[in-house]
Amino acid sequence: MLDNYKIGNHITLLRKEKGLTGEKLAELLGVSGQAVSKWENGKNLPETSLLPELSKILGISIDALLMPQELIILNADYTDGETHINVTQEVGKYINGNRLNITVNAQYIGVNIDSGRVCVLTVKYQTPNGINYAFAAQNNNLTINPESKGLETADENFNINIVGAYCGTALNYRDCMDRIDHFAYFKWDEIPAGAFPSSPSSDCTEYLTIIYINKDTDNLTELKVLILSVFCISII
Repeated sequence: MLDNYKIGNHITLLRKEKGLTGEKLAELLGVSGQAVSKWENGKNLPETSLLPELSKILGISIDALLMPQELIILNADYTDGETHINVTQEVGKYINGNRLNITVNAQYIGVNIDSGRVCVLTVKYQTPNGINYAFAAQNNNLTINPESKGLETADENFNINIVGAYCGTALNYRDCMDRIDHFAYFKWDEIPAGAFPSSPSSDCTEYLTIIYINKDTDNLTELKVLILSVFCISII
């Protein structure tokens, strides 16, 4: 049985995540703002004829729109910073009892990027508390449940918030978020390349992998991955 109130809350969260007002969503669908308000308040459900366009605008399937679960994977991206592979469906298969527990490797997500750079799985997901983001580097575990806090978004004074950083290659990398935090504490505008020395055991080009939350001019939030050579780093 469809739950009007859960569906209405789901529509509200997705609409806001897309940066749309209720009036704008109504305009895109050719309905009144009052109709959208009634959907979101759980008083009515969208007409069947509107569901394909509504789901397209909100970026979710009709089934997921009408039968919201406690944990929904909205988008999952596997990337080395240059190549991006959408693995939303593959990752979603591992939700069990409203809990996702996955190891970031080819066996679980079904793809492999052979570039020498550290690969990262980024996930945008929805729980009853709202829309959140999570990530994990290759060969690490990622666990998400309805109580997961998610990542802190950028505050009103900054457009980006760095939430993770790794230095090295796909075969040998290390967490260097402590260095990022160090420079952030002193409010440096640039980070010198020497802050991330290369490993003496590696003859390969090493990279700095930065995972950050970006808020654009339309106040939309995204989790992104940036790859830089450790020999020419400049973060402004």
